Amino acid sequence: MKTLMNLKLFAMSLLLWAGMTSCLKGSDPDFMVVPDVAYLEQTGSGDNARYYPVVRIVGNYAIQKATCSFEGMPGTFSPIFNNSYYMECEFPTPVSTLTTGVFSISATSAEEQPRSASYQFTFNTSEQLGYFDVDGTLQYDEQKQTITGTWSESENATAYVLMYQMGHSQIFVPYGEFNYTTEDGKVTGSIPFSVQGSDGTCQIAVAAVNDSAFLIKGIRSLTISE
Repeated sequence: MKTLMNLKLFAMSLLLWAGMTSCLKGSDPDFMVVPDVAYLEQTGSGDNARYYPVVRIVGNYAIQKATCSFEGMPGTFSPIFNNSYYMECEFPTPVSTLTTGVFSISATSAEEQPRSASYQFTFNTSEQLGYFDVDGTLQYDEQKQTITGTWSESENATAYVLMYQMGHSQIFVPYGEFNYTTEDGKVTGSIPFSVQGSDGTCQIAVAAVNDSAFLIKGIRSLTISE
């Protein structure tokens, strides 16, 4: 979780820095891209576990094109949010083991005279997460703006995180850690939640987390009144 928070803070710092320097006379900040979402999504468990790198990037200039590679696998980013400052990529081919391989990003700005930028980072080595199930569905109290749920423990999980996915995005994004208690192998968690989508809908889920590995369960659709 510390890695994710550092990446988010870095992305925010990038945009704040770009905004401030663009106001300075004669300033022309270099084109930069950084990830603001990055994790390894685990599917399956035991011998069937597989890991997909899930990454969203943000630039201080509009991005014309961005590509990436991980463990020898190439990938291409697609724009979201109806602009080209954000792009995301979810690899179609997983890796079979947890790895500390380097994830490389290359991007070109959408300018009359395009500039290039690159960025590299490494996913933390993690322990495989054990299978878990969400009991029923996650419940949303619209008046209190709180999500609650109960699920079984996941072996090696160091935290449980609320994930959400908006209609314009193909990936689940970490929202925050649940406040939770555990008793007799059952986890009961809650978290304040407030997010608005373009059509007032989104999907939510629980992720068991260990370093960069996320195992996502209990996906449900949620309609939020505007």
